[in-house]
Amino acid sequence: MSNSFRTDEYIIDVWLTERIKDIGVKIPTKRLSLRELLSMDVPFVPLMDGNKHFFNKKDLEKAAEVLGEKFLSAEVFPIIFVSKRSECCDFYILRGEWVDEVFRRLVGISSVNKMPNGQPYTYKSLVLEFIKKYPSLAIITL
Repeated sequence: MSNSFRTDEYIIDVWLTERIKDIGVKIPTKRLSLRELLSMDVPFVPLMDGNKHFFNKKDLEKAAEVLGEKFLSAEVFPIIFVSKRSECCDFYILRGEWVDEVFRRLVGISSVNKMPNGQPYTYKSLVLEFIKKYPSLAIITL
């Protein structure tokens, strides 16, 4: 294992830790569809703390190209990743109807893992990949 890999992992862990500190209050009061967000001059959703989560129009347009007409009306944005830990690894629960399918398509994977209760989840590497591609479309919370 090279030193740069360990350094990169450390930087990612620090970055995620800092993001998670901020996000306890960054839970949206509602989620919107791509169609709704793209129709707004300044796309945003209100947050529980009274602030707003703003979306980048380019992120929205890129997602719309990938998802196509079928998912333009799905009210899934921002996608919420709920951080969890187990004895073996860190993972993230995906919350909301249609979110697993939208996430799967945007990341370009064939399926999303499901817990025994049917709740979809994913791992840190895929969350990071999603955030690199669509930084304004996600919120990570505890």
